[in-house]
Amino acid sequence: MNAWVFLLALTTFSVSVYFFVMHNLFEEEKRSLWNVADTVINSIESDDEEAEAGELEEGMPELLQQGNIRDMGESYDNLTIQWFDVSGKLLAHRGNLAVTVPLKKAVGFQQQVSLRALILTRPIIEQGSIRNFLRVAIVLKEYDKFANNFRTGLISGTASAIAVSSLLVLWLVRQVLLPIEQVMAKLRQFTSDASHELKGPLMAIKTNASIALKYDTGMREKDLEKFTAILNAADQVIETTNDLLLIAESESQSSSTYAVDVSIAIESTRLELLELAQGKDVKISIAADFSGAPMLVAATKRDLSLILSNVVTNAIQYSYIGGTVSLDVKRDRTSTKVTVSDNGIGVKEIDLPYLFDRFWRSDKARSHNSGGNGLGLAIAQSIAMRLNGAISVKSTFGEGTVVSICLPNATPGQ
Repeated sequence: MNAWVFLLALTTFSVSVYFFVMHNLFEEEKRSLWNVADTVINSIESDDEEAEAGELEEGMPELLQQGNIRDMGESYDNLTIQWFDVSGKLLAHRGNLAVTVPLKKAVGFQQQVSLRALILTRPIIEQGSIRNFLRVAIVLKEYDKFANNFRTGLISGTASAIAVSSLLVLWLVRQVLLPIEQVMAKLRQFTSDASHELKGPLMAIKTNASIALKYDTGMREKDLEKFTAILNAADQVIETTNDLLLIAESESQSSSTYAVDVSIAIESTRLELLELAQGKDVKISIAADFSGAPMLVAATKRDLSLILSNVVTNAIQYSYIGGTVSLDVKRDRTSTKVTVSDNGIGVKEIDLPYLFDRFWRSDKARSHNSGGNGLGLAIAQSIAMRLNGAISVKSTFGEGTVVSICLPNATPGQ
């Protein structure tokens, strides 16, 4: 967003500079024409004596009776001067420009399009009435040439500034993100190491609790309850530890992908979670039609199974008793989308942005959830992102949730 704001600001600045400079330059051209007209008109004042001597035509500016305007000096290059009588008849023309626009019988500027030129018309007033019209024109060739060069320079300069700024911003962002990446890498390593270190003691706790419960002869009822609680807690912590290991592994590795059949993975997930669904009287429905060609995605069997298992488990746990979890598959030219929908408790709109946060569960979810640790969707998202896919959620509170899993299609020979 900031990059677009910078680009807009730089472009606005360049356009503003261009129009400001060209406007001032055009006004300078107008002033130049006005000064030329003043010079021509002033030359009339000294004509009377010379006209009486027969040297000049009476009432015509001296500058128009000297032949070629180019002989008048360098400042008159590209100029054309015309002299008209009061009816608009052309009496004298000096210069190479063919002026095609009609005479404007009032003070003002005109522009000629066919051969770009700026034209100034000034009436010559004597004793309160118009005696003649003076028209001065200048070819805008140099003005247009400067405009083109200036515009090209601004575009090139703006493009160069954007390119250099982009590289600089990328470098700065990289420098800022480098420490964060290092911290995240250390955090992932810590999560992985801690999970590995926890597995041993947790398994020892679980084993001892299991043995104690197996040989419970003579054990007091309260002690039996304590060992049962220890075993359940150990199972829960082991599950969380394994999930953290999965996330750490998914974020730190880039595994090879293969062509995996979505239909087989969906059926395996249904069979795997059938007991969980039956325990809540939830029906798992597969709406997709797999009678055609195999729907192959770029993944691994384990990764696809983990994604589907976590998403479908979530849907079952948040469904009402007697509800339905439906799986559908749509495929286009580049990707395959698996949709898992339920008619369960749904999610409040305010909670949607947090669904993929680790260990996060809304209060409503906790009241309906008989287990889990809030890592299911985080694991699914982490794996999907590693596979260059994505997961999105739409939900209406009290009506149900739809989770869409989008994965790239497998390439031929993968």
